Amino acid sequence: LCEGPHRQQVNRVVCTLVLMTSPFRVAVVGAGPSGLTFASILSREAQGELSVDVFERDSRERDQGAGWDVDHAGQAALRRAGVDLARISREGSDTFRVFRVGQPEPLLVPGLPGVIKRVSHRFWPPCPETNRHAMREGLLNALDSRSASVHFGRAAADLRLVESTEHAELLDHTGRSMGCYDLVVDAAGVTSPLRRFRVDEPPGIEQHFTGISMLYGVFPDPESVCSPTLLRQLGEGTLSLLGPLRNGKGAAVFLQRFGAQAEDRRATIGLMMQRDHIGDLADELGLAPSRVLSEAEPHELRRVQGWIKEQLSDQWRDLHKVVDSSVSLSVRPILCFPFAPTLRHGNLPLVCIGDALHALPSYTGSSGNLALVDAAALATALCEFLSEQDLDRTHLLEVLRSQEQSMIERARPVGEQEKSARELVLRILQTPHYLEECSTYKLFRGDGWTMWSAAAFALYSVIHGVNRLDGFGMSPVRLSSDH
Repeated sequence: LCEGPHRQQVNRVVCTLVLMTSPFRVAVVGAGPSGLTFASILSREAQGELSVDVFERDSRERDQGAGWDVDHAGQAALRRAGVDLARISREGSDTFRVFRVGQPEPLLVPGLPGVIKRVSHRFWPPCPETNRHAMREGLLNALDSRSASVHFGRAAADLRLVESTEHAELLDHTGRSMGCYDLVVDAAGVTSPLRRFRVDEPPGIEQHFTGISMLYGVFPDPESVCSPTLLRQLGEGTLSLLGPLRNGKGAAVFLQRFGAQAEDRRATIGLMMQRDHIGDLADELGLAPSRVLSEAEPHELRRVQGWIKEQLSDQWRDLHKVVDSSVSLSVRPILCFPFAPTLRHGNLPLVCIGDALHALPSYTGSSGNLALVDAAALATALCEFLSEQDLDRTHLLEVLRSQEQSMIERARPVGEQEKSARELVLRILQTPHYLEECSTYKLFRGDGWTMWSAAAFALYSVIHGVNRLDGFGMSPVRLSSDH
């Protein structure tokens, strides 16, 4: 498109001509799971002429992180998008056990006992850990290339309504045009540069910091570095350890397998700590906020590994080898958007989905699962709109605003649950005495019993009793010959 003093006037004419003679044009900003799920479903199911451009600021090779336990609604969305779940999920990984460090019995096992799972799996399928990289590759391969294309290394930064039209012009960080579209879908996550066009809030992300930061890393082989106790507690899924740091504060450590195939033993380690400001932990470590340390920087990697071990008290000795074996480390501040954001009025054909609209803390899978459901629901609504004979722009905006409200309402109850969990995590990280006195009874009671918390505690007590009879699903392990 044209650059120069008469840019807007010329582009208005060009955009109008292009969109009048082209299929319905959709831009998706962000080639993560939600953006690609939306694009794939739309490209596979929409009737009539359609063109979908997906813009991703990073390269295709960029690390996608580990994974999350995709729930049943998320699994349904991925199937619609053409993803073979068996190729991206780790069998038997739908386990999660919480221990106080050094204790032999779990503090919490939020899941059905194995004996019940073995009977009920046909009626209530498992929610295993999924490999994010395999998920994205599956989504990319499932796209209908006749109507959809993905552009890596192209970052969208701005958006404007083309004067005297109902179309949106997408711009990069230099202000150059990336094209004009009938619809822009923002799936760029918590740091989306387009969120500001839909959500009325002060600029900056510091206001959304939860007070929790995580040091996150990947290690290649638990069997070669974990003690027999750690391996038994981890199993094929996720382990959380709660305990004190050397400074007297509390810590939560997560170990999680994410390799989709049994021979892929990779796992993640996450050390959660309380901090007052979003950049505090990165500053302590002397790292840029978005920097990922790898084996390409061995001295820096060893320096941060040493810092982690210094923070851990003697009770965490079993984790030292795990920390030393990490092949990457990065700082991840945990962000959370308001459950009921104030949406702006306007005629921009823009809709936000997933974390760009209602981000929840990333240490659970809830945020990702909601994003997949958002993507599938929006694709369904747009397919219905595109099936109409008259593609009325006013109706399109009504569809988009209705979908946004549905997304917010869907996220609200999940957000309330996450808020309670986040308050508990902060209490554990801030108050070591609370951690020492911590019990399942205390976790459910919170600040006082309600009818629902009492009923939930009673049900959990029964399930926990059956879990104990089943050995909490922990089986003897075979160690690697290198152990």
